[in-house]
Amino acid sequence: YRQGIFKVKAVDTTAAGDTFTGYFISSIIDGLPVQDGLELAAKASAIAVSRPGATASIPLRSEVVKEKSNGNIEIKVKMSLTNGYLLCIIDKV
Repeated sequence: YRQGIFKVKAVDTTAAGDTFTGYFISSIIDGLPVQDGLELAAKASAIAVSRPGATASIPLRSEVVKEKSNGNIEIKVKMSLTNGYLLCIIDKV
């Protein structure tokens, strides 16, 4: 699976990985297709890095669904399954 990026102005990347992982896993538990889960998770991470702080930056699901991300920072998400652990790496491009 591949997921594109959402361009945003990055303010604080502290919660990016936790946000991505949480949204992706919850989408799978909710029965969404993997590709839809990746898109939701990538969008949630993009919103999170556009805000300061850790917990405070994590968006509500309702925000993610209606948010149209824009700005000038690109975010690249790499995912891999290693020894039973889901590894998510989020980098500025």
